[in-house]
Amino acid sequence: MFRSCRTSAAAALILLAFLTGCATPPPEFESSVPLSERWSGALDGRTLGGWGPIPYPMPSMDGVTVHRMQLDHGTTTDIYRPSEEIAKTPVIIMPRVYTRKHDYNWLGVSLLDIDYQISWCRLLAGEGYTVAVMESDSPFKGFISIVDFLRENARSLDLDTDSIGFWAMSSNPDAVMMYLARPDLDKKGLTAGAFLYPTMEGAPFAKMEHISYFIATGGRDDPALNAKADKFAVQAAEAGLDIVTMHHPAGEHGFDSLQDDETTRNIIDGVLEFYRSRLQ
Repeated sequence: MFRSCRTSAAAALILLAFLTGCATPPPEFESSVPLSERWSGALDGRTLGGWGPIPYPMPSMDGVTVHRMQLDHGTTTDIYRPSEEIAKTPVIIMPRVYTRKHDYNWLGVSLLDIDYQISWCRLLAGEGYTVAVMESDSPFKGFISIVDFLRENARSLDLDTDSIGFWAMSSNPDAVMMYLARPDLDKKGLTAGAFLYPTMEGAPFAKMEHISYFIATGGRDDPALNAKADKFAVQAAEAGLDIVTMHHPAGEHGFDSLQDDETTRNIIDGVLEFYRSRLQ
């Protein structure tokens, strides 16, 4: 009996050493700060010619942290992590279709630093998702780098990369759709994409049965842009894909920031419910 117990204990120690040695070390971030610090340092998007924070009740910042990482192709990503008490978090990626140079020429600052972007990240991280937002010298290649980075570090960051979502507004869904249309790229785990007032300019339609879509449009947006978004929704429905559509009859391009009204908040609620039912 004594020999058997001693043998079992030794085997357990060997197994523990093996598992510890195989554990993936966490990535080395450029910086890590509490969300409260990130939020207090946010730039006012309205004064910069962009948009301000979304008109929606913000969740507590307790436990949420923001980590900056430099990736390939001149890509910077801010990763918003919910409380460490939440295990195996689904992931939401916010792609960007324009280059860093374009964005700096437009605003003079990083889009990562304005309150509009941070407010959406705060809302989604508060819902229990890990959120990755980006800027890049090469947006499409940078987007691929973020997907690869999250998959490679899923164990050390405790991510559920079988539940990857996307959030994108205006022209940015194009980056997602180009990714889905590439036959050489791995679509595993890609589950749900929410697109607000999307232009769908040149975005190839890809029939991916395992991906759900949420499309929200505004009645005061450019009719030509809405027609392309509507065409995408019709294509998705005809292909038998899971798609949810919402419409803000008085909505401008950017209504989630520019218009503080009940319809805007209902659409934001719709985005959150869409992710809850598809990514949990």
